[in-house]
Amino acid sequence: MAYTREDWTEEQNVYTRIHNSIFDSGLVTTIGRGRVMTLLAIAKHMKDNGKAWPTQETLAKMTGVSVRTIRDDIKFLRDFAIDGKPILKAVPYITPSGHTSYVYRIMPISQLSKFRDGKLDYIPQLVEKEEESKDSGLLSALDQLDD
Repeated sequence: MAYTREDWTEEQNVYTRIHNSIFDSGLVTTIGRGRVMTLLAIAKHMKDNGKAWPTQETLAKMTGVSVRTIRDDIKFLRDFAIDGKPILKAVPYITPSGHTSYVYRIMPISQLSKFRDGKLDYIPQLVEKEEESKDSGLLSALDQLDD
């Protein structure tokens, strides 16, 4: 069945943009793929201001890990900083039922952002660009992707 834009919910019309520099900078390698998945799960819930408040149970269900793993990931991500800048801020609050929960803010240095309607803005180069290969085999293979 084909879906039209009218079939989309508001949430389906919002995207998390992952900048290439998350890989180029070594951030994924440094924090680990599991923690990146936790960060992405939080990012899925963030509003336009970068704030999100999913429960740890929700994050665990989304990522297929235990709540304990989510807690450990969040603690690591809260403590992790690049040049003194945190990638995730978490502020605890008490829910109406008396439980402690968190509001998260994914910081721009995380290389994650939100956008709507698939409209991409210009993304500035955040890391030095590697010199492009002049290998004719590579260029030929790349040209074949255009067919």
